[in-house]
Amino acid sequence: MMKLFELNFLELLATPHSPAELASALHPRLGVAFGGPSVGAVDTLPEPATIEISETGRRAGSTSGEPDAALRARFTSSGISVRMEDSETILEAAESAGLEPRTGCRRGVCHRCVRPLTDGVSRNSRDGTISAAGDTVRICVSTAMTDVEVDL
Repeated sequence: MMKLFELNFLELLATPHSPAELASALHPRLGVAFGGPSVGAVDTLPEPATIEISETGRRAGSTSGEPDAALRARFTSSGISVRMEDSETILEAAESAGLEPRTGCRRGVCHRCVRPLTDGVSRNSRDGTISAAGDTVRICVSTAMTDVEVDL
């Protein structure tokens, strides 16, 4: 299986990038917002640009300062959809919905909980890896950055 999207935010943010480079490097559903002065009719963003990411590492709220919207996890095989708490892993969301996914260590080491991510973007809390639709994720250490769908 080919990796469609894998990105470590720390590596991305550690080197200078233009707004266009950042936008092309990030998954389109991530909700990236560029800050800076109003650009009016100009069709390029001014330098420097900033990425707004909340303290939890999730997408930032709207530019009006509204808080992050609640995220949802949908489990495609079971047809169950649940609201995810701020720091809840996909495994914890599945268990709170009454599902019993296969697990082992619950620390991301044994890989028994690996499941296909069919939609959305998640972040591995162990190593910061960002995964998108088409990737497989360890649901015991993965938190949603957008609404997610997992084959479970």
